[in-house]
Amino acid sequence: MLAGQDLGISVRVDNTTTETDIEGQVTKIENMISAGVDAVILTANDSNGVSGAVNAAHDAGIPFVTADTEITNVWGDDVKEYMPNFVGEDYEELAYELAFDVCEHMGGKGNMVILRGIDGASSSQQRTAGIKRAIAEHPDVYRKLGESLK
Repeated sequence: MLAGQDLGISVRVDNTTTETDIEGQVTKIENMISAGVDAVILTANDSNGVSGAVNAAHDAGIPFVTADTEITNVWGDDVKEYMPNFVGEDYEELAYELAFDVCEHMGGKGNMVILRGIDGASSSQQRTAGIKRAIAEHPDVYRKLGESLK
């Protein structure tokens, strides 16, 4: 919030109590829209669960930016009108490079446990795909895929 103060901008941060509370996240966005915020920046708990909130922000003329987790495009070619910006990384490639290096440091053999984030988040899905791809290139590394957060 200090950066906002330096720029003369009021920044409001509001979180759900758990990462799996998708309905709570939507409610918080709707409350911010009702309060008349000028913009919403969201790290979605679920890629599929917040499109209604994006629609509400759009209808209210409030810019909507997504960070870390991409939101499933239900708007087709009009997606940039609803979500003009995404701030994130190529999470699959980052996870691939990390897991590949770990496999190499293990000498190309051994056991690996993968603990995943929330299945509904695109960033978690992409990271898991990258890790699986790196391990597939190391046939003597055995993986145990842990349960996702619920």
